[in-house]
Amino acid sequence: MNPIANALGTIAVALALLGAPAMWWADRHTLEFHLHWTVPVIGKSIGFDLRPFGESLGDRLADLKAADAKAIVQVRTVTVTQTRIVHDAGQAEAAAQAQIRDQAAELQKEIPLALPPSTDRAYPLPVGLVRVFDASILGLPLSAVPDDAGRADDAPSPVTDSEAASVFADNNKECLVDRERLVRLQDTWTALAAAANAPAKTPPTADR
Repeated sequence: MNPIANALGTIAVALALLGAPAMWWADRHTLEFHLHWTVPVIGKSIGFDLRPFGESLGDRLADLKAADAKAIVQVRTVTVTQTRIVHDAGQAEAAAQAQIRDQAAELQKEIPLALPPSTDRAYPLPVGLVRVFDASILGLPLSAVPDDAGRADDAPSPVTDSEAASVFADNNKECLVDRERLVRLQDTWTALAAAANAPAKTPPTADR
């Protein structure tokens, strides 16, 4: 083969090798092979010392490996931390809700003591109060919740004081449970975001 053509072809290969940054990411094992074997051989064949170019690329490859190792450590750290946050938050929420429900159950037991049958008989609830309560629960206007028996609003209703108190207490219990759930969710979201934005830790070794 013509020596000049051979040299030009070799230079073209060298330029392609040194000017293809996409290969740094696509196949680092191939790049390492070229750095250790192809570059010195090409340099020797054309009479130039290409080892400095190979060393520069080698340094770049080492930097990429170190960055990859650091990123892997960061991802693992964030994953472990966030998993622990979600687990702990779930347990804390369950415990808080159990406490709310236990307290509500105890309160239900005390309603007959605070509102005995004698109170229920002496102070009947008016129909109008029952209609207002039902309308507020259903999210309807008062006109959409008439009394089933057609009684006037100032007439006594069949709902007793103790029954109304039991309903009020149960509704308030569910409100407390929902509030606890929302607060825990907000705290968990904040903790997860903080863990995701935590500074990356330096890996033990750059080649792992």
